[in-house]
Order: sequence, then structure tokens, then C-alpha cells
Amino acid sequence: MAPSLTRPVFAAAIALMLASPASAQIRQPATKGMELYSYRDNGEWRFALMGGTNRFKFCSEIRNPRGALTLERLESELRQLAPREYLSWWGPDDAAFKREKCDVAYPEPEIVARIRRLSRQLELNYADDALPRLDDTLPQ
Repeated sequence: MAPSLTRPVFAAAIALMLASPASAQIRQPATKGMELYSYRDNGEWRFALMGGTNRFKFCSEIRNPRGALTLERLESELRQLAPREYLSWWGPDDAAFKREKCDVAYPEPEIVARIRRLSRQLELNYADDALPRLDDTLPQ
């Protein structure tokens, strides 16, 4: 009789753990990190934050209006990433983007610096090739 009680008790314990607010705060890094892309759309900067893969993304994926993020929305999404998550910001020098005329670009240095600062605050493993390399002395 004891084994038949073990299964329901075990299931109830798991259900309680999954329902607890603390479990909702545990964030796991993506398997292959995250990729960030930026481009102008009607004069406004838009960003695409996508799960990492072992392949180049097509322009139609990057510039998909359903995934387009404003700077403020991007910052909100970055805050949801797990600490030490890998975040690679792909820029216009990638040969695949030149071939497809994707118009991927880095925004103004102040915006790049803002995203770099936030990434450091969030303890992300962040990388980009944007120039110039500005420090945190820029106004926020």
C-alpha cells in the first residue's frame, strides 16, 4: 500500500514546486546563446533578438515585423536573459548580409554603448564589432 501513496505524493510535490514563484525566476541560458541584429525601418532603429544556431539567419528572419523590437523593448527582453548568457550582436561586416543586402547596421555609438552597459550590468557574455569602442562616460 505504501508504494501506491508514493506516486501521488511525489506528483503533488512536483506540482507545488512548479507553481512556486521562485521557480519562475530561475532562468536557464539558451543552448547556443542569443543573437542580436539591428537595422533601420522607416527611420527608426529596430532590433531582432534570436536564439543562436549554427547557421546564418536570412534577412527575412531578421527583418520580420513580428519580431521587430524597439530599443526599450530590446532592453526589457535582455533583462529576461539568464546571467552569463552569451549574446552576440552581428553587424554589417558579415559577408552573408552583404550578399543579401539586408541593411543590418549598428546604431549610433550612444545606443551601442547603452546596450553594452546594460549587458555588463546583467552579467551577459556580450560581444560585438561595433566601432568606436565607447566607455561608460557617455550620458545615459
